[in-house]
Amino acid sequence: FPGNPRGASHGGLRWTGAGPAAATVTSATLAVKARNLVGTITNIHGIIYGDDVDTAAEWANDSRPDQITQTTASTAFDPTVWTIDTVYSYDVTTIIAEIIARAGWATGQVMRLAILNNGSTSGEYVRMYDYADGITSTLTIVYTEGGAAGHPAVKRMGGVPFVATNRGVW
Repeated sequence: FPGNPRGASHGGLRWTGAGPAAATVTSATLAVKARNLVGTITNIHGIIYGDDVDTAAEWANDSRPDQITQTTASTAFDPTVWTIDTVYSYDVTTIIAEIIARAGWATGQVMRLAILNNGSTSGEYVRMYDYADGITSTLTIVYTEGGAAGHPAVKRMGGVPFVATNRGVW
């Protein structure tokens, strides 16, 4: 992600068993671990959106990150540094809150986030880890169930397939 030699690239993440219905989201953080950088980091520009659906499909050629139903909320993905094996965090609170607030959202449904190219230089991209060795992207959601007052719960989801798209697939 995001600007491979074949043109614009995008990345996607997908979680099963995501946040509970009718929850009040206090915070949500996407954490990714840097794998490598090709080019100059100042030329990498992206934007993170949620898939604004009740339960998200598997990633496939006919269900790519650039084809999601984008949430109104978004977060910039404009890293100023990209050091290998360093974890970078992005605040996705408004994105997750928008998805969980959907009338059709039910506890345990599937959620996707997409990192879309937003003006990156062609041929320059970053890669993130998601391998069997346990280095994964994670989504941490802090919420109060049912929107009620009380002690917040924390849901941490990891081990998700991060779909790096520098292969020109998406």
